[in-house]
Amino acid sequence: MKKAWIWMVAICLIASAGMYYYFQTNGPKIVKGSADLSESVDANGRPVDPSKSKSFSSKAKEIYVSVKFKRFISKGAKVRWYKGETLVENRIKVDDNIKLSKSGYAYSKLTAPSEGFAPGDYSVILYAAGSDISETTIYFKIEQ
Repeated sequence: MKKAWIWMVAICLIASAGMYYYFQTNGPKIVKGSADLSESVDANGRPVDPSKSKSFSSKAKEIYVSVKFKRFISKGAKVRWYKGETLVENRIKVDDNIKLSKSGYAYSKLTAPSEGFAPGDYSVILYAAGSDISETTIYFKIEQ
């Protein structure tokens, strides 16, 4: 009887580990709620004073998007910046092969042109490296 219990526990542990791995590899690669926009990031890629209103001034020099990935599964990120609708012709910047920091964060920087950002609606789409399925999309505004 004791051997039967040992086998049952072992099978349950193996099945649980298999299910955990399955859901980690097939589920979202980012930590829910970790994607933020800010005007600066720290050395690990974490946002410094993230924007709660998702609105920035046209005088801003840089805008960063920062996101925490599940390090067990993800090795990097891809980021696409858009002005207006999320169409290929509206794409203003593409960052591929962004490496994760030791704390699991990836970030991308959108630098303002010399005349500043044009007012309007913008968006940024985040992908896990090697995937064409978006993990999250953030919409924000640039105001005068």
